Amino acid sequence: MHSDLQKLAKQKNTSVRVILQKIAKDILTNQKDQHKTN
Repeated sequence: MHSDLQKLAKQKNTSVRVILQKIAKDILTNQKDQHKTN
């Protein structure tokens, strides 16, 4: 039971990390695009 909760927590943590990485990449690409247009 406890190990299952730990697995879920790890899965959630990894998914959050992936989402944050995607957001960071989107922000970086948006900044680059803005520089191109400006």
